[in-house]
Formats: sequence, C-alpha cells, structure tokens
Amino acid sequence: MAKKISTDHLFDPELIDAIRDCWDRGCYFYPVVVEGQSKALKVIPKVKIQFKQGKLIRTGDVLYNQGDELYEKIRELYLHKYKQLNKTD
Repeated sequence: MAKKISTDHLFDPELIDAIRDCWDRGCYFYPVVVEGQSKALKVIPKVKIQFKQGKLIRTGDVLYNQGDELYEKIRELYLHKYKQLNKTD
C-alpha cells in the first residue's frame, strides 16, 4: 500500500505568500538534473536545488531523489528567503 502524502502545506497561507513574494522579486528555487548519472538512474534522475535571482544562479550541493523530501526542502527555502527579504529591524 502506498504511503499517504500530506497535502496540508498546499493550503498554507504563509507558504503561498512566501512563494508569491519571492516570485514577484524574481527569486526562484527549482530542481535541476545532475549531469553524468548512469543510464539506470535516468529513469528518475537525482537532482539538486538551484536558486536564481536576476543574473545570480547558485546550485546546492545536496543530491535529492525526486519526491517529498525534495519539495519539502524547496518549500522551506521559499519560507526562509521570504523571512530574509522581509526582515524589519
């Protein structure tokens, strides 16, 4: 039996606001396929998370399987970036 995936985050207003604000500011987090993987892995290749803001592009070091862990990390990154961009001192 397949594991039930939680969808609670899909209706999280804070997450929606964070993603919208980041996109409005040109900040994006997304998976990119890692080059040089064996052909067996290319069925569902491993990925790294890439960040883009304007001309700045950075790729993370951690390899992810394409699944819940990857997308949970992307959600965390959007929330972190949103808080970072909207700091009030």
